[in-house]
Amino acid sequence: MQLQAGLVKIGIGVSLSLSLLTPALASDDENCMQLMYDHGLASGAQFNCGYEFYNENIISRARQCMAIADEYGEGDRLSGALASGLKDFNSEYESTDSKHRLCVDFAEDYPSFVHP
Repeated sequence: MQLQAGLVKIGIGVSLSLSLLTPALASDDENCMQLMYDHGLASGAQFNCGYEFYNENIISRARQCMAIADEYGEGDRLSGALASGLKDFNSEYESTDSKHRLCVDFAEDYPSFVHP
């Protein structure tokens, strides 16, 4: 899936920058920035693709990450990661000729987040 290849690069850069600035946050949830970015992707996918299932555990973990990030003054960075994921999915969705294929691929690539 073309979407995922580009997103992995973005996620790695985001998580490295967080680890360098707030080790306590990065160690609490191995990768809160990546989780929030993926949460943004999955939120965009759920909205556009109409998935019936969205893992409540993901939402709970995202809230925990945000609470910790807020303690360390990093809430805006996590919100930015969420917004970036949402924007990236929406961009890909709008530009693809095969919206159905993108939705099927996303559900296969992120089964712990969403499914039809």
